[in-house]
Amino acid sequence: MKGFFIILSTSILLILIALSCEIDHGLYPIDYQIKGNIVFFKGEPPANTDRIEVFALKEFPPEDPQNFLYLGQSGALNYSKGDTIPYSISVSPTSYELIGVLWREKGKDWALTGIMGIYTGDAFSLLPQPVEVSKEHPVAENVNFYANWETVSKSASVGGTIHYEGEWPSDTQLLLLAVYRTKPTSDFGYIA
Repeated sequence: MKGFFIILSTSILLILIALSCEIDHGLYPIDYQIKGNIVFFKGEPPANTDRIEVFALKEFPPEDPQNFLYLGQSGALNYSKGDTIPYSISVSPTSYELIGVLWREKGKDWALTGIMGIYTGDAFSLLPQPVEVSKEHPVAENVNFYANWETVSKSASVGGTIHYEGEWPSDTQLLLLAVYRTKPTSDFGYIA
């Protein structure tokens, strides 16, 4: 009889332990992420491609352009999978002002000149669209955007000095110099 009570109490204890494991205690870590797809619509990867990664910047332009990558990175992406590849970035819960894909040349460091595409929210905008990640919305999904291999296929360089006259407009965030083979005929042509 004593053995029966030991077996019965052990069985009840094991059942209670198993049931308590099924209860959601709300103590698990939250995995905050930004996810989407990159669509490569023009060009081919240059032979000097080391890797590409998607990055997320909390502020744009960054205070220190040399360390801008360390706020959120996808890790190396397999761009040989085709014209559309998925990505995922583990991030902290906050707002990100710029999500983009960056190219790195073999034997070189990351540089802003390797930007191949940014998230703008839609194909008709040229400005970056912020992405919010919070406890209420831990995963920002469908952050999809286009990338262009031709922006990093560089076989020549241009150098010189730019002189400015007058005051900068107060709402200026960034100035970029771009060189095109032919003059674009539409706003979309400037990023294509």
